[in-house]
Amino acid sequence: CASEVLQTHAQLGGLSRQQAHRRSRKLLAQLGLLAAAERRLATFSKGMLQRLALCQALIASPDLLVLDEPMSGLDPQARHSVREALLAHARLGKTVFFSTHILPDVEMICHRVAIIAAGRLRHVGDVGALSAGKVELWADHVSPELQQSLTRPGMLSRAEARGTVFVCDNVEQANMALDLLRQGGATIRSLQTTRSSLETTFLRATGSQMVL
Repeated sequence: CASEVLQTHAQLGGLSRQQAHRRSRKLLAQLGLLAAAERRLATFSKGMLQRLALCQALIASPDLLVLDEPMSGLDPQARHSVREALLAHARLGKTVFFSTHILPDVEMICHRVAIIAAGRLRHVGDVGALSAGKVELWADHVSPELQQSLTRPGMLSRAEARGTVFVCDNVEQANMALDLLRQGGATIRSLQTTRSSLETTFLRATGSQMVL
């Protein structure tokens, strides 16, 4: 049964019988499996087996936990319990390292992220920095020459019916654009910051889609 499997795994990891019992009960409860603790594994669904595997991985409280797609195929409730278990482990000062295609989970769990595409590492950084906001400027009376002078790495522009829109990667570039637009006789109509989702950042880093 699930309880026996976990306790055996815990004792192999160096826990005493009493510690193994307490630890296994705690993890089974945390992952929503306590009611099935005495059931045979043959009766478990795929999602239940997946959560039990996470219990096994967590049972000895490892300093480094490496997982492959830990939430793939889980229903929303199971995903929530897995996510909370990983966050609880991280709060103990442990490192959780996992691969996933479920980007919202990355935003909720991770501090740092690496983006890999076609076997190549495309980007590494803090989650907050990767999805940091951009600054969008809307200006009138922008001459073609002025617009061209402001088209550079980290700054994109597009013509719209309402005027010319400039999208800057950061505040420093936005301040520079404001100065040049004013000097060039343009009228600033609006300025706002936008925040990219991790999905948008992923698509931009991998070249999967043309995005601002």
